[in-house]
Amino acid sequence: MMNSTTRFLGLCALLGASVTTLGGCLAVAAAAGTGVGVAYVMGDLEVTFDAAPPAVAEAGKGALEELGVTVISSASTSVDGEVVGRTAQDKKITIKIKALGENSSKSSIRVGTFGDEAVSMSVYEKMKARLGG
Repeated sequence: MMNSTTRFLGLCALLGASVTTLGGCLAVAAAAGTGVGVAYVMGDLEVTFDAAPPAVAEAGKGALEELGVTVISSASTSVDGEVVGRTAQDKKITIKIKALGENSSKSSIRVGTFGDEAVSMSVYEKMKARLGG
């Protein structure tokens, strides 16, 4: 039977190995005190907003326009939404939105085929500002 110290050290080693191998694929942050979560996973910036899909779609459209991105399409319902734009270098930016509740939505922001974390974060920051965050 392993004692608790050995078990604890084993878990720490496993956690350390996990963090170093997954570091490039997953970056997680939480906005302080707002209950809004942000995670960059395999090219998608996954975000939770305290707003319904139509408001999030409008914020996404405005964020893209503010960044000089050409908005190709923007549609939303109380259930879901999607905003699609193209950069000057013809990179596609897609913002997908799904309702989590009456005033809560999960969104994913993807730039290009493989993702671009810096551009995704810029879009997110502009959206957050437009939603009063």
